[in-house]
Amino acid sequence: MKNKIVFVVTLIFFIILGTFLGTICDNTPYLEWLGKDFTFSTGVYDLNLHIMQITLGLSVSINLAQGLMMLLALYVAPKLAAKIQLG
Repeated sequence: MKNKIVFVVTLIFFIILGTFLGTICDNTPYLEWLGKDFTFSTGVYDLNLHIMQITLGLSVSINLAQGLMMLLALYVAPKLAAKIQLG
């Protein structure tokens, strides 16, 4: 249980850090490739039930700095979990 919590918290922290680094590097010469983002999305689906209308869709945008940080989080999280002692 401790390993899962540490992994999720570490992953969220590294994704936020990757977003920050990607934004900074977006306007920096020779590092702008870290800020290049890719967007994956599904179409928008409308479900009309005559008493309500539901719109469903999904869009995910990730930059290269976030991807690198997620890989780093996969490496760091187990080592960090091993050093944390509960009790």
